[in-house]
Amino acid sequence: MQTDFSAPQLADPILSDANTILRKCVRCGFCTATCPSYQTTLNELDSPRGRIYLIKQMLESGKAPSPEVVDHLDKCLGCMACKDRCPSGLDYERLLAIAHDHIRKTYKRSPGERLRRRTLLAILPYPKRMALAVFIGRLFKPVAPVFPHFLRRLLQTIPDKRQSVKEHQPLMQAERTSDRGRVILLTGCAQKAVGNHINEATERFLTRLGYRIVKPENAGCCGALSHHMGEDGAKRHMKTLIDLYHAEIEKGDIAGIVLSTSGCGSTVKNYGQYFADDPIYKDKAEAVSNLAKDVSEFVTEEDVRAAVKRDMRTLHIAYQSPCSLTHAQQIPHAAPNLLRAAGFSVSEPAEQGLCCGSAGSFSLLQPEISDSLRDRKLKSLDACSPDIIASGNLGCITQLTKKRGCPVVHTIELLDWAAGGQRPCEEERPS
Repeated sequence: MQTDFSAPQLADPILSDANTILRKCVRCGFCTATCPSYQTTLNELDSPRGRIYLIKQMLESGKAPSPEVVDHLDKCLGCMACKDRCPSGLDYERLLAIAHDHIRKTYKRSPGERLRRRTLLAILPYPKRMALAVFIGRLFKPVAPVFPHFLRRLLQTIPDKRQSVKEHQPLMQAERTSDRGRVILLTGCAQKAVGNHINEATERFLTRLGYRIVKPENAGCCGALSHHMGEDGAKRHMKTLIDLYHAEIEKGDIAGIVLSTSGCGSTVKNYGQYFADDPIYKDKAEAVSNLAKDVSEFVTEEDVRAAVKRDMRTLHIAYQSPCSLTHAQQIPHAAPNLLRAAGFSVSEPAEQGLCCGSAGSFSLLQPEISDSLRDRKLKSLDACSPDIIASGNLGCITQLTKKRGCPVVHTIELLDWAAGGQRPCEEERPS
């Protein structure tokens, strides 16, 4: 793609970076076949190719974009499926971040948009606030239809109290039989507030494998939400987490930083890239990134086979791979292979690489596209005739539970169950 930046613009390292990325696009259109928003709207400007052209025009002009341009860019889920298909290796994630930064600095969103985005950023990255919001939300959930659309959507997303898949079993503690070192466990923000059973299952399973679990106090948000939304504050969250984790790394004996929140994992693994030009945080960020692994990546099939205590062969699992594992982290097969190693029968649906529509805050800010993608994903999962649906991300689990009768649980919950842990639970289907 030809660009038309001026010499003064190219002197700006960020615009120079954008220019290099833009010129890699050959406008072949391979990306459109995997783009969930384009597959939903069939609008060229809602495809990666269309957005790249809009970003080019916006950055070249240096001016504030029009509301129409912002709308098309906001419809990007950030799933990064396009990166897998691009023959030129165009860094769409970096280009999108540059575009988001330009929009944040030059474009004034409507009062309603600003309020919605600020509400999410004021609550979701803070577990205590999130827990309080969930408690209050459950009180108002029965009258959700009387609220404006955004609040109604938010209330309907709140899970009810957990219900067992079949019958409840007492919480089973895990005993460490060997010492394989220390593991830092990232518990997530929303997951700590509404999905802590996933963290508990992760901790039990890793303990059985011989790891000592480290959960640094005051380890807040990893910055994923702010970064994904293109809002300010992401690096502030990142620096706090980097400082805490690096302090633990310096104590020694850290086998890894393990995440069962795959959206967070995609961000933490990129800390080294985000702080490459920061002389203070560069080395610390890289050290954290190098140790970060999704739990399905950290645990080996040999670990699972050695830990299994129950016969799981009668259960058929449909595995939905989050975009953050399939595209961002490039480990789509790790989790289903672990489930097979544990004895489960596992199927993977058609269109496995297509986003389910969760995409962080996207399901709240772009409900029409999100719901369409959810229904399309559930149709492909239903075709597998599963007993249980498994995924590796709380956002996907919440999204798929909205209209699903059978349990939707995290991969690590099934592995923990197979190893003698508690029967996995799901949230009740939101009304």
